[in-house]
Amino acid sequence: MGRARPARRPVPEIGCDPEQARRYALAHAPRLRAFDPRMFGLAEDVHAGPEPTAELLAGSLFAGVHQVFDGLYRDLDALQRIRGTVANLYEPSVLDELPAALADRYDTAFVRRFLLVAGTGAHRLVEPYWQPPSCFAEALAVRMVFRRAHGYLTDHGLLAGSDGYFEELTANAFDPEHLLPLQLLDAGTDPFSGVPCPRGPSAWFTAVDDLCSVHPYAADAPEP
Repeated sequence: MGRARPARRPVPEIGCDPEQARRYALAHAPRLRAFDPRMFGLAEDVHAGPEPTAELLAGSLFAGVHQVFDGLYRDLDALQRIRGTVANLYEPSVLDELPAALADRYDTAFVRRFLLVAGTGAHRLVEPYWQPPSCFAEALAVRMVFRRAHGYLTDHGLLAGSDGYFEELTANAFDPEHLLPLQLLDAGTDPFSGVPCPRGPSAWFTAVDDLCSVHPYAADAPEP
């Protein structure tokens, strides 16, 4: 028989001991392989400093991953029970971070596809080099992770001035085609509000170029 797999350590919640939250981030930091400190706007030799800034930033990303996926599964379960869309959900866990103008298009089929590309985006963090998200839906999922990671550091008071680090990471991590609408969302402006979108969010699963690929279950169907 194989060795029993250890239980996943839960992400410390708001209001817990800040030292517990700090330990969680530092314990998960070595798992980040895709980004070096320069992606956050830090010096390459930052690890030599007295404060573990790079390690806290790295570890917070995995807190963000767990929070996003736990939230996506909760929202999917709720959508399956009401047989509706995100527009019908009362206080979604994470899906309210998607562009609000199209909330009535986010149904269970959409969320299943979104979970797949979100998994791809999360897995990129543990790869030896970073490859930007291959479609806009994946970019939205990675943005969720970044936002939750930033919130983790802020809510637990672990790292002052983390806004600038995540702004730098966002500028460095995404394809230019995805970056502008993401920055508009971060500024509180919905880039899809009032914009005709006949195919809706289904188009978000189309690869950004011919060199990228999207999971076949999630990929947009070819044009007729």
